[in-house]
Amino acid sequence: MADRDLTAMHQRFCGTYAILRLNLPAYRQILYFRSDWMEHPHFIIAFTGNEQTGKEVLFKKLTAKKGPAMPSCMRDMSCPHGDFSYDSRHYKAVNLPGVLSLSSPSEEASCTASYLCSGHPDAILVIGHALHLEILLGLLKEILSLGPVRDSSIPVVLCVSRCEEARRQGIRIDFSLLHDVLQIPVVPLHGYGREQMDDLKAALHYALQPHHRHDFLYDCLDFSPCRLAHECMMPEISPSQGKKRNISPEAGWIRRICEALLLLLLIGLTACLSIRLTDCLWPLFFETETVLWAWAEWFGIPAWLAAPMVHGAFRAVSCTILVMLPMLFLLFPLLGLLGRCSCFPWAVYLSDLLTEFFIEKPCNTASHYKSYGIFSTLFSSTADHTIPVLDKAAAAAVPSGILIWFLGSMAYAGPETGYGTLLFSDIAGGNLLTAITHFLEHPARLLGLDGTILAAFILGIFSHGMALPAMMMIYLKTGGIPSPSSPFILGQVLANHGWTWRTALCTCLMALTRFPSITVCLKMRRSPGHTPYFFWGRLLVFILGITLCFLIALTGRISG
Repeated sequence: MADRDLTAMHQRFCGTYAILRLNLPAYRQILYFRSDWMEHPHFIIAFTGNEQTGKEVLFKKLTAKKGPAMPSCMRDMSCPHGDFSYDSRHYKAVNLPGVLSLSSPSEEASCTASYLCSGHPDAILVIGHALHLEILLGLLKEILSLGPVRDSSIPVVLCVSRCEEARRQGIRIDFSLLHDVLQIPVVPLHGYGREQMDDLKAALHYALQPHHRHDFLYDCLDFSPCRLAHECMMPEISPSQGKKRNISPEAGWIRRICEALLLLLLIGLTACLSIRLTDCLWPLFFETETVLWAWAEWFGIPAWLAAPMVHGAFRAVSCTILVMLPMLFLLFPLLGLLGRCSCFPWAVYLSDLLTEFFIEKPCNTASHYKSYGIFSTLFSSTADHTIPVLDKAAAAAVPSGILIWFLGSMAYAGPETGYGTLLFSDIAGGNLLTAITHFLEHPARLLGLDGTILAAFILGIFSHGMALPAMMMIYLKTGGIPSPSSPFILGQVLANHGWTWRTALCTCLMALTRFPSITVCLKMRRSPGHTPYFFWGRLLVFILGITLCFLIALTGRISG
């Protein structure tokens, strides 16, 4: 490295990482590292941080390649790793999944916390967005509070990325104040050039020196992430306007309100377009069901095998696609476009949350680097969100459809008749499915629902994807299939079963606050340290949702 490069690096770091040797000339007294400081042939550096902060790009730029998959603490997730060199020393970098908080009940947060506490990493690099400094400091405080990190004095380096975006928006971050409060190396990134990578390598090289371990005692854990972020982010004078940019809390709230209104407008537009698309697809699927049944009769397939497959499994998959495909096919690409053009920065993260809600698995596409092309954004949104959600819902719809068909085809006249009789024709009444929905009708009315909706949510205990197709299957089994020529077919099905705006509101509340499925509970049971908090937290949310539904139904009965 040239002497002028070392001088420029010393000026950028304000002497923080400079090692002065008085027996050398002044221009060579900068960043002189002794080779005997390094006790190991290589050090392991754990890359962690928030989502959508450029962590993946930084990892690839630093390692100059995409490393092979490295087994992690989860069976279905692998962490890429690579290596890089600095000052004739070798380092290994492990790219952990991006998380917002270590306390979140997700597999990625559990994997990150387990690896950081395992004792494998020799240093931790925490990466965050300059515009989301409060979230970054919250994650940093959780990492510094980990017992193995604090007790072993594992060096932690804070990297604030996308500083050029903050400067474009008229925000200047006081990194000197940030370093004085945290007492750890703080590296701002204004891009991913060679100069920026050298700065980061120098900070990691400095932190891994054995005699610098006493600098990482972490006695500053009493700081407030919100207050520190507000004090470090200062408005600067815009050269084009000659005045300070307004970054007051009121301006932040106004922006959030505008983003919420934009999101509601987007959902409303998507709902209107999806209704038209559903009306176009409805005749196609049910004509296909008729053709499949005719083929089954022509091939001589027994009724006990063909009926549950055609009228059960295929109809459930058809209901799932009709209800979910139009909405998801339009919503996720539009959210992706908004997120890429910076009209709604949290749009991509919102897509991940919606995908996780349906597939019950972590979806972390917000931290991936993608191009800003329109067609590539549409393709990635469909491949990362729409297809996984439909695949999960269709897989869950097949067993629920077969089960509902058997319940709807089992004749039941009451307990005095003994066991039911299996029929191979659609019967509207006197079956076991109708008896179950009538039994659940009274408790469901107390919550503003009906017996069919409550039965669908009970089936959703096994998998969240079973609830929606189960509800549509029960409605079609007990109320018949509407004419394909009628407009707004989905609305007609719901209206025929007594749906009102209160029913829709209570159904949405129950869908958002319902208790997790057995699949999620089993996964969280294997997750160390999160089970009690996750269980009691979701139970509290579930009780709150039931209470709100009860109050809405009670208000409707009082108002008449």
